[in-house]
Amino acid sequence: MTNPQNQQKFKLGKALIIGVTLLTGLGIFQIALSQLLLKQTAPKVNFAIQPQFDYASPFSEEMARVKIGNKWGYINKTGKLVIPAKFDGYPVDGAIYFSLSFMDKHHRSFRYSGNFSQGLAPVQVGNKWGYIDKRGRMVIPPKFACADDFSEGLAAVGNQGMYINQKGQAVFTHQFGCNSSKFFQGLALIGRDTIINKKGKVVYHLSENFGSESPLSGFSENLLVVNKSNNFDFGFLDREGKIVIKPQFHLAYPFSEGLALVRNKPTGSRSGFGFINKTGKFVIPPNLIIPASFSQGLAPFCMGESACGYIDKSGKVVIQTQFADVSSFSENIAPVKVGNKWGYIYHPFKR
Repeated sequence: MTNPQNQQKFKLGKALIIGVTLLTGLGIFQIALSQLLLKQTAPKVNFAIQPQFDYASPFSEEMARVKIGNKWGYINKTGKLVIPAKFDGYPVDGAIYFSLSFMDKHHRSFRYSGNFSQGLAPVQVGNKWGYIDKRGRMVIPPKFACADDFSEGLAAVGNQGMYINQKGQAVFTHQFGCNSSKFFQGLALIGRDTIINKKGKVVYHLSENFGSESPLSGFSENLLVVNKSNNFDFGFLDREGKIVIKPQFHLAYPFSEGLALVRNKPTGSRSGFGFINKTGKFVIPPNLIIPASFSQGLAPFCMGESACGYIDKSGKVVIQTQFADVSSFSENIAPVKVGNKWGYIYHPFKR
């Protein structure tokens, strides 16, 4: 006669096997198990500022842009709101948003602005943009259709396309509206294929076979992301317009700290992200899911919508996937999302 206790164990075991089989078939069990294990082994992190904001951006010049309700303000490194949350703008809701990496969770490029740079930050009031100083005073009135951070003394703004100086004066205009990059090492990209200098003079046009689908990134570490016209073949050219890494990737993002994030060509039903050096060689294999560029030696990455952490330049996970969302390290701290609130953690190797 079968022991009732053994019968109960048998029934429970059978139910468990059926449940695991079904979950595995849906690809859910493996994810759930891996996340559980990560949560169990995740090291403690030190919060510089406890999670309390509806969104938080990386620090720049000792200040960071944060969202409180539907408005934006700026905090210092103690977490104190030093410029009240009264500004509009910034499309970040509902996206894993790698703020220093020119991409969102759909791997689209976007205009990232709002940082303090050279003492000023662009802010939106209604549907117009202007600039404030670190006391929160509006020093360039909100009158532009768009506005970018200052770089090398100039900022790209809308109104039919122009660059202004820190007094708000137009230095030169162009025909590409908001479709223009920051200046890096004296050069900027306007439109899809026009390289200009700081006087607004055209230095050269890209070859008719190439352009940039990510013009807002501009040059970084002397290289520019380009792609073949109407094709997902991304590579890099130098300041003279010479192709140095031939177009071969499905997607590519600007170099940062000697490495560039690229997405390999699809093979079967999948294509992964990895990092290449300036010879075009993979140094971190293309098997990452939703990563971002390196900053202060670490890169954010996510395994899914709510499993984000950081890797080092060897590809090793140094901060486990324990956050709902993450952003780049800057000034030794990084914004992270816990539950539905954002705070800041310390860099694990720098304080």
